[in-house]
Amino acid sequence: MGDTIVIIALAAVVIAFVAIGAAVAVTMKQAKIQRDAPEIRTTATVLRTMSDHAVRNENFSSGTVDSAGGFEVSSSYVEFALKDGKTVRFKLKKKDWLRYHDGDFGTLTYKGRLILDFQKRRQPVGKEEETFFPSRPKTEPAGTLYGEAKRAGFVRTSDKPVAVDGEDLAFLVGRLGDDPTDWFFVLTRKNGDVLQVERSEGDAVEATTTLAGVESLETIPFDGLLARLKRFLD
Repeated sequence: MGDTIVIIALAAVVIAFVAIGAAVAVTMKQAKIQRDAPEIRTTATVLRTMSDHAVRNENFSSGTVDSAGGFEVSSSYVEFALKDGKTVRFKLKKKDWLRYHDGDFGTLTYKGRLILDFQKRRQPVGKEEETFFPSRPKTEPAGTLYGEAKRAGFVRTSDKPVAVDGEDLAFLVGRLGDDPTDWFFVLTRKNGDVLQVERSEGDAVEATTTLAGVESLETIPFDGLLARLKRFLD
């Protein structure tokens, strides 16, 4: 019996050392990745700021516990949309997180998982920078687009529509899959025909087409939205 207890104790010690060694190795690898990451400076817009909270008990496990018997852990994040269309997310200390607000525009400098600097500035008057769709020549057929999908990072007023093609529309629809808000947008062809799309209940999308002044309404599933948009442009 005594030998068994000793063996179990030794096994527990070995497992503990292996776990510690693995944790140290992961930490060293992450530190190297961070050191080797390039420093990037680019135009960016704050898509959203987020903060989540969890209560952990004395065993450091999450769960629904009496707050008197546990402690609260909070994490704060900021997500940016970059000029090339990519998105990046950073975890911040609460005091740093408070300086960011949804829609902030400026020049972001970052390295790996760390923000080095963010200089806020106003959008240039008369020459608004594109920070949602990647900057590139458009491929025919193309049209113009305006609308609002804040969680996805797209906001355009009707007096400042943006030129889009099929690739841009695929990029937008890919973002909308993570946006549960009541988004909408209006796509216009060069001949003046209009397709207005808005999120409906569940996984449905309402599409209103105006051709030569005549409106028609249809409800389509979200997974058929991109095909419908491209068909309209064609």
